[in-house]
Amino acid sequence: MFSLLSRSAARLTTRRPVIQPSSIITGPRSMTSLNNSPRAMVSHQNRMSHRSLKNDIKGLDRNSQNGFKALQEGIKEVDRNSQNGFKALQEGIKEVDRNSQNGFKALQEGIKEVDRNSQNGFKALQEGIMALQEGNKALQEGTKSIQRGLQMNSEALQEGNMALQEMNEKMAILIQHTKPRSFWTTLFL
Repeated sequence: MFSLLSRSAARLTTRRPVIQPSSIITGPRSMTSLNNSPRAMVSHQNRMSHRSLKNDIKGLDRNSQNGFKALQEGIKEVDRNSQNGFKALQEGIKEVDRNSQNGFKALQEGIKEVDRNSQNGFKALQEGIMALQEGNKALQEGTKSIQRGLQMNSEALQEGNMALQEMNEKMAILIQHTKPRSFWTTLFL
């Protein structure tokens, strides 16, 4: 735009005719001499320059309108691209949100599964502890039974020893009474 204005200004300055001293008209002026006067030539040149300037301005106006239309189209295109990019960004955010929700659900399911497994393991541990306690009770009962059996055996052994001693004493007495007597002993009895 600046270059067109500078060219138009150059036309105004370069197309002015140089008035020579010999072209000055003296005496009464006629129509022919008036039309050929330097002032008329300058006025005609000014009109031509003004018309050229108006054409240049129209050209500039058309170019500016075309540039403005191109600018509007570019802005619309940028707006469409930005809207498409924003839609793509929204879709990406929705996709990330869906993935994060799915991942959170999977994490919750995994935590529930771990919780169920830990509960099952804790129940199994409790059952094992209870079985161990039952085994300890049975072991204690068995130990008591063994102790009672040993005591009973000891008592029976003592009674057997006592009975054996009594049998020995009775056998000794019996042996003494059953010894063979001499003839004289039998006679005097």
